Amino acid sequence: MAPFFPPLPPAPPQTRPTHRATPVWLEPPREELPVALPVLRLLGRSEHAAIHLVRVDVHREGLAFAMRLDVRGDDDVLHRLGRLVQPFRFGVTLADGTSSIAAGGGDWHMTLGDEPPESPHLMLRSHGGSGDGSSVVHRHSAWLWPTPPSGALTVHVEAAIVGIAETSTTIDLALDGVADGALDVWNERQRSERSTP
Repeated sequence: MAPFFPPLPPAPPQTRPTHRATPVWLEPPREELPVALPVLRLLGRSEHAAIHLVRVDVHREGLAFAMRLDVRGDDDVLHRLGRLVQPFRFGVTLADGTSSIAAGGGDWHMTLGDEPPESPHLMLRSHGGSGDGSSVVHRHSAWLWPTPPSGALTVHVEAAIVGIAETSTTIDLALDGVADGALDVWNERQRSERSTP
């Protein structure tokens, strides 16, 4: 009996798309393990919400701020919050007085180019959240490029949707030499040297 299905045609030749590395001013290098500084600070609070800075990851070319937004109780706020990509605003002022307000993840196309933007440059991203119906935890990160000098750094946040007015928190970051501890993921020699007592 002859087969019902005819032979499949040969697959067309596949060409791999040209890879373009993400510019360092948009996000931390994916192949670099940073040095984590445990900088736990309350950045803002209201009756139903709180924003905390959990840590600062020091890369060779920038800082990544890990943050957590906790919201509880108010069903209307929880519903509206779930529909927002970026529920709060974030900015920094460096020791020399220069400042930057974070662009959201949706603004990546405005900064994706061959020429770096004016520095300091700040990007804010949401990493999702979870909840149980009465509270929600959202995780966010901000990428500051380039690495600022050591000294006072002031973090500014505002989350009007959850009742957090603009607040400013100054932290002292001793960054001299810290980025030297960052590891290249695929550099076996560097990793073995760090693990040798």
